[in-house]
Amino acid sequence: MDMQSGAEADSTLDAGQGRIERRTCQATDRLTFLDGKEEWVGLKSIVKITSERIDKRSGYSGTRLSYYIALLEAKPVQIARTVRSHWAIENNLHWTFDVWFKEDAALRNKGNAALNYQIMTKMVLAMVERESKA
Repeated sequence: MDMQSGAEADSTLDAGQGRIERRTCQATDRLTFLDGKEEWVGLKSIVKITSERIDKRSGYSGTRLSYYIALLEAKPVQIARTVRSHWAIENNLHWTFDVWFKEDAALRNKGNAALNYQIMTKMVLAMVERESKA
């Protein structure tokens, strides 16, 4: 999907962790092209985020497109900040599970094992966090 002309945009440039990344957030509230939009209660905007990344060590470059439906106004600066904040939380949680529970190295692919293990690790993490605050 191409964003319609008239979509607002904001771009940021980050350099860190051995890479350079430009993120461009485009948002539109012109939803006339979207069939069934009335079924999405509270829908206010459609968002496209383009991430262009260059690895400084290897020279690898790539582009990733992400699309979102949002209950937020079509304000790219606010939306981009919200998306980055969400992924920072997700990445931190993944790191915790991988470091503490070696989740990436584990082989739990039979039956309900993966789901059961995920439930147990979240329970343990909650107990550890509760205990550390006491």
